[in-house]
Parts: sequence; C-alpha cells; structure tokens
Amino acid sequence: MIPASPALPLSARYALSAATCLARLAPGERLSAAELSARTHVPAAFLAKLLQQLGRAGIVAGEKGRRGGYALAQPAQTVTLEAVISALSEAPSAPFAPACAMGDRACDPTNPCPLHDLWLVATRPIRTLLATTTLADVARSAEALAWAGPAAGDPH
Repeated sequence: MIPASPALPLSARYALSAATCLARLAPGERLSAAELSARTHVPAAFLAKLLQQLGRAGIVAGEKGRRGGYALAQPAQTVTLEAVISALSEAPSAPFAPACAMGDRACDPTNPCPLHDLWLVATRPIRTLLATTTLADVARSAEALAWAGPAAGDPH
C-alpha cells in the first residue's frame, strides 16, 4: 500500500508551527505557553511536550517568571526544519528514513522492499528542502505572515 500523503506527522507540523511563530518574535520578546498555543492552535498539553523536546535540543528556551515565556534559543536563520523535526525523535534520522513505499513493513538498505531505491529518489527533494530551509525562511513567507498574525511591533 503506497502512503496516501507525504504530509509530516502531526507532532512535526505542530512543532514547526510553534517554532515558526517564535521565529517571528522581536528580539527579547517571549510568549507564554498559553499565548503560543492560542496563536498556533496547538493544544496546550501537546505543545508543552513539544516545547520540552525542542528545549532539550537547544532550539527553544523557556524562562520562568513574570517576564518569562518561550523564545528561540538560536537565531531563526540557523535553525533548519530538519533540526526541528529531528528534535522530536529519539533517533535523529527517524523522521527522514523513508517510510516503506509498500506500507507493510519497515525497510532499509539491508532489508529493502521492492520500491526502496525508487522511494529514496522520490523523497530526496523533500529531505533536501527540510535540510536547507530555515525557520527564518518560513517566517518570512506570505503564508506564515497571514497564518501567525501580526509580528511584534506591527500595528495591525
């Protein structure tokens, strides 16, 4: 059975949404988990888990207290989409290992399915896109601007 969609897993989509929202903040600005959940429509409990994982990977920094909240721990132009997605997995390469095109088992170079090599070729552009696109790239896109609402300092 061939996978129906090349969409990323829900956890990856949510993590990318949260990280993109944080990438749009002004320097020094932070968002509380509740504000980030409201802006991204990521359920608060799910977001808390993702923020922990992104924090352990050094992508997001959280600060407690009245002036606390979350922000990126590194410049958005240095964080690739691949890094964000890899932060969610125990095995960093797991999100980029091609799912078996046959859909019936895990396959790899030592135990390939009949479509393994072709599937690697077909998914290479997606893996390249994730490895070369940064949060800054995504945050600048028109879709991100409309989706995330006004950036810090914008009057509208």
